[in-house]
Amino acid sequence: MSADLATPPAPGAGPRFALYYVPAATDPLWRAGSAWLGWDARTGQAPARPGLPPGLAAMTAAPGRYGFHATLRPPLPLGPGQSLAAFRAACAGILGAHRPFALPRLRPGTIDGFLALLPDEPCPPLNALADALVLGLDAFRPADISRPRAGLTEAQCRMLDRYGYPHVLGEWRFHMTLSGRLSPEQTAHYVRAAG
Repeated sequence: MSADLATPPAPGAGPRFALYYVPAATDPLWRAGSAWLGWDARTGQAPARPGLPPGLAAMTAAPGRYGFHATLRPPLPLGPGQSLAAFRAACAGILGAHRPFALPRLRPGTIDGFLALLPDEPCPPLNALADALVLGLDAFRPADISRPRAGLTEAQCRMLDRYGYPHVLGEWRFHMTLSGRLSPEQTAHYVRAAG
């Protein structure tokens, strides 16, 4: 398992930093996921998509902008007085404190109306790593991140208030997004196609 530091775009704001899981560039999963999304984030190219279902381009437009990945530590701007060098050193320290482990097999499924690859069994080391990245990097974020609360559960609102993001710790699930929001009919069709 590897994690890459990335700076996803933040329109109208300064850079934000996150840690993502991405398969190795030589992994068939990377090539298949990039082809499915229509964007290879490593090369900046749109790979060929032979044999993939019609209508896929529209369905994958939103997740395709970011490339094939799973978020381990959600994006955060650095707070006042925080440096990128210190943030990178903290990331390296947290990652170095965790032993390598294998991901469980991934299967197509849905999460909140989106098609995604999900682990087919629990993986405690994965959850421990994601939790450590949230807790260990929390001091780097500004205290006053405001985000919308519509549609959040009470537990997610507590995470938002405490950590600046609603889907962390007990509210986090490893997933590699494969679509925008789908109707139930689309979901059944594309889960079969992704399998």
